[in-house]
Amino acid sequence: MHGRGCRALLLLAVAALALTLIMPPVHAQQEEEEQPMATISLQLVDVEGRPLEGFFVEAHNASAPAGEEAFVMARESNETGWVDLPLALNQSFILKIFWRDMEIKQIGPIEVTKNETLPPVSCPVGNLKFIVVDEQGNPVPDAYILLNYSYVSRGTPLNRTEVLTLDEAGEAQLEGWPLVEYVVDGRRHGVSFQQFTIHPEGDTEIRITCPEATLTVRVVDYYGNPMGAVRVEAYEAETGKPMGTASTDTQGLAQFVFLAGKYHIKAFSDQMLIDEMDVDLARDTQITIKQMLYTLTVKILDAWDKPVSGAQITLTQDGTQIAQTKTDSEGTASFKELAEGEYEVDVSVGGQSYATMRVYLDSSITKTVKVGGILMLYGHPVDVPMLTTATTVIASLLLITAVILLQRKASKT
Repeated sequence: MHGRGCRALLLLAVAALALTLIMPPVHAQQEEEEQPMATISLQLVDVEGRPLEGFFVEAHNASAPAGEEAFVMARESNETGWVDLPLALNQSFILKIFWRDMEIKQIGPIEVTKNETLPPVSCPVGNLKFIVVDEQGNPVPDAYILLNYSYVSRGTPLNRTEVLTLDEAGEAQLEGWPLVEYVVDGRRHGVSFQQFTIHPEGDTEIRITCPEATLTVRVVDYYGNPMGAVRVEAYEAETGKPMGTASTDTQGLAQFVFLAGKYHIKAFSDQMLIDEMDVDLARDTQITIKQMLYTLTVKILDAWDKPVSGAQITLTQDGTQIAQTKTDSEGTASFKELAEGEYEVDVSVGGQSYATMRVYLDSSITKTVKVGGILMLYGHPVDVPMLTTATTVIASLLLITAVILLQRKASKT
């Protein structure tokens, strides 16, 4: 029993020693948990002294050894621009102020020795106001602005573009924006009409003029000759809004004066569309609309889908004959250099009309016409009704002849 008791006491002693080595002293835990702290309070303001809401302040331990993470905490400024940072006493910190992910200011190092309120921190931030007007000073609310800027975020170079839409007064207001270098690009309908660089130092109003420009439309025929008395219509390309109508003069020219933007232009001869196109207008510009000419090919087939050669094809427009030709051995006939519009095609064989059709031409096309009243026999077109009549007559004659022969044979017997 005595030996067993000694062994038990020895085991208890070893266990107690192990617990002592594993568990830190209670007073050490309490010291670590009760590390003394102090609150550093600061208010963020812009260059005009207005409070900045929604900015972030990061605290970095200035005493951290090289290579170790120095970031301690981050807090966002409230609606009055205030930030409270609970930091460890008797340590130094660097405070970094961020707008989005852009560092705009750095404070410190600050030695934390007690609860302390710092003086207001003025940040390089202000209000930017953009106004877009025409040359008469009227607002241009359907314009917009691309605002481009570059900066370094935590060691990474970045480029950003903000799209600023305008209100009915042609204005866009940016409150609490960094005072850095910006490239301003004024646009309307996607067309850039003015670019410049600014680096504001405080609240700034930027006024941008959307210019007027002259659009000259030149209309020519297929051979390059000017076309007078052509109606030219202009529309806003994005909205389809009609912007104006003009007629070309003897030089084939028509002019419009519009704000910078994208426009859709159509040219008409009588009621027929000559051509249409889009144009980006940022400065005085001339465009040329050329009348396009097309080829109409007609292919004629008989009742058995065989090509009909020698058929006469007549092309008319508004009751006036334009051209006339005959089909070749492949049953085709072509009319070249035709302007866009509606035409009437007449197919006749041997002076008799067999088919008529209407065609609207806005590209080169081939039309196939099947003439059920014609059969090609040994390379010659034959009228089906006439062929049917001839066949009937021949069959009747053969029948009569057969009857007569039978009667004669019967009388002999």
